[in-house]
Amino acid sequence: VMAEAAAILATARTQVLEEGVGLDEAQVLEVLRLPDEALDDLLQLAHDVRMRWCGPEVEVEGIISVKTGGCPEDCAYCPQA
Repeated sequence: VMAEAAAILATARTQVLEEGVGLDEAQVLEVLRLPDEALDDLLQLAHDVRMRWCGPEVEVEGIISVKTGGCPEDCAYCPQA
């Protein structure tokens, strides 16, 4: 099972990091079905993808209550809008 998980992650690593091609639906489902034992390797791959395509910058978002009048956004998806 772990050999299969390693192969799935190796394919994803090559495809996404080296070739710049996203995973298709079937591949995403394979990744989602990986056993818990593959979590550390999966998290490392996710980190490597983020670093490759986004860099070390992380943007933190937060919800400010509309009742306080502190939110300047008018997000259509927000239940507080």
